[in-house]
Order: sequence, then structure tokens, then C-alpha cells
Amino acid sequence: AQLHHPHILPLLDSGEADDFLFYVMPYVEGESLRTKLDREHELPVPETIKILHEVVDGLAKAHSRGVIHRDIKPDNVLLSDGHAAVADFGVAKALSEATGSAQITTAGIALGTPAYMAPEQVVADPNVDHRADIYAVGVMAYEMLAGRPPFDGATPQAVLSAQVTEIPDPVSTHRDAVPPPLSALVMKCLEKKAADRWQSAEDLREELEKLNGSSGGTSPISGVQRTRAPSRLIAVAAIVVLAVGGGFWVNRGESSTVVGSAERMAVIPFAPTVNDSSLFRLGRDMVVLLSRNLDGVGDVVTVDASTVLTKIREEDRGLSLDEAAEAARELDARSFVHGRLVRAGTDVILDVTLNESTDGNELARASVRAREDDIVALTDSVTWALLASVWRGADAPTPSLGAVTTRSLGALRAFLDGERAIARNEWLEADDFFRVAFEADSTFLLAYFRFWQARSWFALPTDSAIINRVRRDRHLLPERERLLVDARFEANLEARLAIGRELTDRFPDYWPGWLELGDRMIHAAPYLGYDVADARPAFERLVTLNPGFRPGWDHLSWIAINTWDEAAAIRALERLDSLPGGTAVDQEWTRFQRDKLRARRGDLTLSDVEIDRLARAGIQVARDLENPMVIVSSAPDFETLIQVAERALELSSRPEENRAARISQARATAATGAWGRALELADQFNNRDPTPDMQM
Repeated sequence: AQLHHPHILPLLDSGEADDFLFYVMPYVEGESLRTKLDREHELPVPETIKILHEVVDGLAKAHSRGVIHRDIKPDNVLLSDGHAAVADFGVAKALSEATGSAQITTAGIALGTPAYMAPEQVVADPNVDHRADIYAVGVMAYEMLAGRPPFDGATPQAVLSAQVTEIPDPVSTHRDAVPPPLSALVMKCLEKKAADRWQSAEDLREELEKLNGSSGGTSPISGVQRTRAPSRLIAVAAIVVLAVGGGFWVNRGESSTVVGSAERMAVIPFAPTVNDSSLFRLGRDMVVLLSRNLDGVGDVVTVDASTVLTKIREEDRGLSLDEAAEAARELDARSFVHGRLVRAGTDVILDVTLNESTDGNELARASVRAREDDIVALTDSVTWALLASVWRGADAPTPSLGAVTTRSLGALRAFLDGERAIARNEWLEADDFFRVAFEADSTFLLAYFRFWQARSWFALPTDSAIINRVRRDRHLLPERERLLVDARFEANLEARLAIGRELTDRFPDYWPGWLELGDRMIHAAPYLGYDVADARPAFERLVTLNPGFRPGWDHLSWIAINTWDEAAAIRALERLDSLPGGTAVDQEWTRFQRDKLRARRGDLTLSDVEIDRLARAGIQVARDLENPMVIVSSAPDFETLIQVAERALELSSRPEENRAARISQARATAATGAWGRALELADQFNNRDPTPDMQM
């Protein structure tokens, strides 16, 4: 039931009734490959390659999940509308697991069908692996081309003996029309030793793809593709009906893998047709999953899901088509996915369209039905339907949500809870959800990253083991997140800014990228010749994409106060007052900013008493946030910051707070242009703390 693939017949349900165990699969209008071979005996070479390609494509998916079929044969390959799907997946595997491999070996039980069993299956080797399926594919291919399997015998025992001891004749000896490359491919599948066969279904699939366009006697086959399966065979427990919008298949001479306007999509939250809280949640969860599933496939780029969810708030229970188009335009998307959810017993039906954001022209339409709790099937099915419609050519890739997220349903649900918490500006709650996600699945790298990201937004420390894991495996993250991690680990300020600019240039809708760029510009300003005002465009773009993000407005108020833009400062502070979800620390921070504004206007004289208050409050906030570097955050300007840092040194005896105050003091002195004094302070700091990684 976990195998979601167009060329694997889905399992709809299973259970027990009146002491009988049962499982349910969809009815397929068509026939088995066995029926076709009984009628036609031999199949045309192009059709053989096409069927083999689709069967092997399904096996590649199964093998990637650790599932071996063990009974590949023409009877278990179903044909419908010119496409193939593998049936009865995992029956032998389930039997072996239920019985126990040791018992099977002891009893001499050989699982499989004699004519298609690999030698290691015949001898009941307990270490049978996925290469047994490769052997069976070879037997089936031999039969499709030669009209007979490689080994015939009067009894099953004779066939089993031949599988182990006899070398089959090349398939081309039975049929001259078989091209030599195809014959060699089939015979390599039939090697007696597993180590001499194709070592994976992926390798075999690639060779079949080469044969499709080679000069070895085969003609191009337009049907060899991974996702153009009939709608009855798509995705576990899901049914898809696809309609292609008029006119968009016109070849405009572009080299893109997809129709032009589909290159940049926004997935709009799906709304239920009636008030239904669980379907409402499902509709927002699918924004995250569908966006990640589609992003980076060919030339498709999707608007960052967190940007969509923060812009289209939970109280916006459902956008009309026109409202969705307007939202897509604001997000710079050329097209948008829009849909409605309706409950149908234990299933849900999702009707979606892909429309151009400029004129609403419909590019594709799909209807998907699946169990409500099978969000992966829903997501993969919609992904397939959209790609099948907008792809230029006949080789649209097979979607696989598990490659991006996790195979654990518990981890996935916790991750989605975290994403929703971020959309509500509830960062600490998101932190907890992401922790649950990676504790449920210790391989869930994206959850580790989001946990670290959520904590860093609040300047909270993160376990170094988690940070090191993200750093080590960041190449496995989606491109947006990988660039962000690269920037955070770059020590050179100019190089880090360059990565930030690359990130925002390539993904202008990814608001964490704008936070990284703006934050780096503010902190690099004293050293690289920038003014703090240079960071303003980054934060303005940030709050445009994520209007509820408090740190964005905090930074804008700080920039406005320090550049003496009173109107902008008041606007930012009023926005902070209106935002929900602020903690006591947030309120204290906003009060600090108001004090800065009052000091700038002359309404507040920063006497020694005020400097003392600011230093004490800064120390308290730093302890609340577990980040000593925010001790001086309340200072309205660099001159005052120096005084607050000096007072903090007098008030605190904690080493980490003293280090933070001295670092801030030296940086602020440099920012005022007093480089000699700044170097003197830096030398004093280095002499006090000679630890190499603490040098300034």
C-alpha cells in the first residue's frame, strides 16, 4: 500500500470479514500480458520495449522502498489503454515475512513461479534480493520476443532444474528481428549469478531508454514514458481524470521542458466546498507538499509554500478563481493551482485546475479521489496530472513525495503542523513540531533544518549535532534551503552576501532568503562600507512576502530609527503592535524601539539612569532568549550602544555576557569610524580570551 506509482496497481483496502482476510484492488479494463501472449505469441519489438520499460519503472520504485516482487510474470502485468502496471506486489514478500525466512529455508520452500524464478529462488537462498526480479523480467522479455520462455520442461521440477544448471540460447536465435543490443540486454538479465546481471532496475531502465532511440533496429516509441499511465492505474487509492486545456500544446519554439506559463507556479490553498475543519487543514497541508513535489522538476519553479501560507491567511477560508489569480500575480507567479475539496464517505475528492495568472486561461484540469488520510496519494496524483498536461514531450518524470520529505506519516503530520505554526507567526510552537518530526524519523533532514531555522529566528541555540548534520548533508536539501545553509556557514562576509544575493535572485519569493540577505547587510555594514539603510529593500521585500513576520518589522523599525525616518519608524512600530502571537520578549523589544524613537526625537534624554535601565533590560532579554548578543539591542544608536555595553560589563559577571558586551562595544566603536580605538578594544578582548575560536 506504500507503493505510489503509475505502473504499480494500487492497493485500495485490506481487512478481515467473517474469518476471511481480503485486499481490494481496482478493476482494470483491459487484459493481462499473459492473455495477450496467449493470443499473439510474439510481440513487436517496439511494443516489447515499451512494456518492459513501464514494468521496470514500477520495479525501480518498489526496490527503492525495499520491496521485492518475487513473482514477476506475464500474469501479473496488466495492460490497459496501451500501458502496463505490475500487480500482486508484495504477496510473496508478505508470506515470507509471516512465515520467517529461516523456516522457509529449512522447509525447502521456494517462493515463486517455476518458469520465472531466479536460480537463487529455486534453491531457497535466504538472501534473495531485488536482482531476482531482474531475472524474472529477463524471462518475461524472452517470452515476449521469442514466443516461449527460455526453459521448457515436462514438469515444474525440470524447469526449476534448468533455471539452475542450463544456459539459455540467445533470444535472437529464435527471432532474427531482435536487435543485438536488445538481445544482449535480455541475456544479461538471465545470468545465473546475480552479480553478473543488471544490478538495479534503474540501470536496466536506462538501457531500455537508450534502446528506444538507438540505431539497433528499434524504432522510436512515443509511449515509452514514466508517467503517462492510464488514469485507472495512477497512485495508490487515487483516481485521476485529466482534461487538457485548449491551445497550450502549441510549440512556441521554446526549449523549456514545460509550457511557458507553467514554469513558475503558485499553489493556492484548497478549500472545502462546505465548512469542514479537517478538509480545510488538508487543503493548506497540500500547499506545502504539492509545492515541494513540483518544484525543480524540469523547468518548474513553485512559489515558496511558506510564503503562500503567510500571505493567504487561515481566515481566508477559500479564494475565488479571480482572487487566486490576483494573489498569484502578487507572488510573481505566471500560473496557479486552484481547487476545491469535497468529502465522499471515507474518501475525499479534489478537483484542481492550473490557470494562467494573467488572463485565467485554463491549462489543465484534474479530479483526484483518495482516502482522506492518504495525503501522499493525493499529492503525487495531482503532481502527475499537472506534469502530464504541461510537459513538452513524452518523458515527464514520475513524482515521488517521499524523496523530498519522509516516509513516516507521523513525522509528515508533525512537519506540516510546524509549517502551519510558522504561517501563524508561532515560531516556538513550530520548533516543538519540527522536533517531533525528526524524532519520529531520524532521517528527516528537512525537519532538522526547519527546527534550526525556527530557533534561529528567535536567536535560540540549537544542538551542535543537529547543525553539523544539516551542514554535512545539506546537498540533500531542496536548492532554496541548501543555499541558505551555505550562506550561514560562510565565514567571509562578502562571500556570504554574494550567496544571499544569489538566493534572492534565483528565488525572489523565498522570504527566508530576504531575511538572510537583509540581516547580513545590517551586521556587515560597519565592516564593508554599507549603510544600514542599504538593508531596507531586503526587509521591505520580506514583509511584503510575509506580512506577519515580527523580526522583519523589528528590523525595519531599527533601520528607520537609525536613519532618522520617523514616518517609517512609526509605521513599523504600529504594525508590530497589530501583530498577534507576540511574546513578552517581543513586547519588551518593541518598547525598546519606541525608546529609541523618543531619544531620536529628543523626547527622552538618555541619562545614566536610562543607560542603566537599558543595560539591565538588555541583560534580562538576553537571558530570556538565551542569546547574550542581544544585550545591547535596545540602544538607539552606536554611541549609546557603547555606553550600554560598558554598563552591562559592570552589571554582569557571566563570561558569555561579558564576551558579548565586549564584542558589541568593539563593533559599535568601529561603526562610528574610530578604527584605532576599535582595534584596541579587539586586542583587549583577544588578550582576555585567548581561545582560538573566540578571537575577534
